Amino acid sequence: VAISRNLSGIRMPPAVQREERRKVERLLVKALLDIEASGSYEPLRGSSSYASKPQGMSYEKESEMKVAGRLLQEPQSDLQLSSGYGRHWPDARGVFDGSQGLVA
Repeated sequence: VAISRNLSGIRMPPAVQREERRKVERLLVKALLDIEASGSYEPLRGSSSYASKPQGMSYEKESEMKVAGRLLQEPQSDLQLSSGYGRHWPDARGVFDGSQGLVA
């Protein structure tokens, strides 16, 4: 599944700086929780950008999401890496786990 976004005043992933990416994380988590308060945001393990979970998701949650095919994968291809998609990995990246298995 591929998604796209348009947030005014924030550069796209290849050019975004660490603090901008953290701002996007905060904006999206707030918006998703406003839409679905019963959901939960799970920052990637090792991310320190989300104050409620300063080390990211637990190893157990990571394993569960990996088995379910819902975990973001670190970019590996030369194209993705050279374009900056892996910069600051895993900082400010995560999965919104909604009710009824909906994932964003």
